[in-house]
Amino acid sequence: MSPNIGQKSLLFSADTFNNESRKCIDYYAHTGRSMNPTLSYRDLLEIEPSNQVLIGDIILFRYKGKLIVHRIIDIAEEGIKTRGDNNEREDFEFLTPQDIIGKVVAAWQGHKRRKIYGGLMGRLFTLYIRTRRNLYRNTVPILTLIYYFIASWGILQWLISPFFSPKIVRFNYQGQNSLKLMIGSRVIGHYDCHLDCWKICPPFLLFISKATLSQEKIIV
Repeated sequence: MSPNIGQKSLLFSADTFNNESRKCIDYYAHTGRSMNPTLSYRDLLEIEPSNQVLIGDIILFRYKGKLIVHRIIDIAEEGIKTRGDNNEREDFEFLTPQDIIGKVVAAWQGHKRRKIYGGLMGRLFTLYIRTRRNLYRNTVPILTLIYYFIASWGILQWLISPFFSPKIVRFNYQGQNSLKLMIGSRVIGHYDCHLDCWKICPPFLLFISKATLSQEKIIV
């Protein structure tokens, strides 16, 4: 019996679906970044057997001898199309029912279980993270220019410097010395000896003048 293609779903008969997927719920360790931020590195994935998949489901499948976890983005006569949530391009090959092991229904971090949504909720979540990513990519360059422009004025540095006192701390690790800029126990910058300059983490460049760092007391 052939798979039945319906709107946004694919229904398999028992004799076409991967035999592994007809077993009980199984668990697989997740690695890689192609499904960020939906799945995290070292998540323990809960895989559920199913004889029906929907666009938006995250599935575990075999491809050229490898186990891969990606989301279904299309179902057509040619087969099932997938893509990682963190990937810009869809996977090149169409999948067949025999390639699919099961659906990802949950991810575990220690004793904490979080549900992984598929179908319509999965599609909406994918739309959200891709919109957020595009917005981030478009706004970060502009915000970066504004950040360095304001920092170059030195107005905030002048206003806040009396109340803001970072310390330069010298670290020695395996015979190598390094200078780090710290506020309390937090490292907010380091000295790059190759470029002969300080590298300060945002947003602290707004409050710190690199020119004054050489005058700060170094704590051994």
